[in-house]
Amino acid sequence: EGRSVFLFTIPILMASVILRPSASFLLAALVSVIITPIALRAGIVPPLPTMLGFFAFALISWLSARSLEDTLRELRAINRELDQRVENRTQALREANEELARANERLRELDRLKSRFVSMVSHELRTPLGAIQGFAEMIRAGIYGPLSDKQDNALHRIERNTHRLLNIVNDLLDQARIEAGELSIHPEPFAPEALVEDLETTVGVLAQQKGLDVTITIEDDLPCPLYGDRDRLHQVLVNLTNNAIKFTDAGGIHVRVGRADGDRSSHWAMEVSDTGPGISEKDQEMIFTPFRRVDDSVTREHMGVGLGLSIVKQLVELMDGEVTLESKLGEGSTFAVILPLGDPQRRDS
Repeated sequence: EGRSVFLFTIPILMASVILRPSASFLLAALVSVIITPIALRAGIVPPLPTMLGFFAFALISWLSARSLEDTLRELRAINRELDQRVENRTQALREANEELARANERLRELDRLKSRFVSMVSHELRTPLGAIQGFAEMIRAGIYGPLSDKQDNALHRIERNTHRLLNIVNDLLDQARIEAGELSIHPEPFAPEALVEDLETTVGVLAQQKGLDVTITIEDDLPCPLYGDRDRLHQVLVNLTNNAIKFTDAGGIHVRVGRADGDRSSHWAMEVSDTGPGISEKDQEMIFTPFRRVDDSVTREHMGVGLGLSIVKQLVELMDGEVTLESKLGEGSTFAVILPLGDPQRRDS
């Protein structure tokens, strides 16, 4: 009998959780009416306290169910609010991503238009500049008659500035082609001496004007032939040497072509060292960035658009190489181009 009384209380507890408050109360009252005779017949508890106790239990069950229902209602409201917030944030994030995608596409289109514009303008500028340089050389050669000293000096300045403009135009054109992915590398075997055979002629005038010595060393242990794009490698070497001469006021420039230092036995290197002012660690971080210069002031001493070193780095990376820089303020700088030895086609096979 006592076990039966206990078992009848289980539905009451379950009702307070599952059913609505009114249904839970009615079930608890019904169970109390059923259990009371059983309890009286079994002699477990007195009649009046038993009735009151079960009705009290029914009341407590109703209050608990009502409190639980209120809590669940609040939780449902909170969940609906959270779902709405998540949906709003998701929609806002989706719209932001779509706007960012459109902005990126506009930037890519502007970048393509910029590259096309630079390439087109560079081509259009090279033709008249080449004509100016050619006629100036013809006039200095005396084809159109003798020149006075003042005329010869003026023509020398025309030639020098025309050459400078042609270099800038060529740099702009190379940069545009690299960015557009239109510049390709054509490796072939060549003798190491071919890299430096006209280097002194190319950079000699500027070095003589500044009173600088240019020395060139080709190490004997360098294999022959080397493999690579000789014209582009020569361009890299000329750019590095011109850059060294430009920023060096006293001393000299040393060019070395030989094996790479350290444990890179399968690589060779072109090094250009100068006795210039050196480059700070801060400036070394951005010196290879296009259109960035150590001195960006309007009244800077050295001319240029800040593309020389950037083109060097990009060309070398197209040849599976790397450019390193060692420099300290007041102690000069050394740029090294490190490239793999051997035929690129054989390395890839």
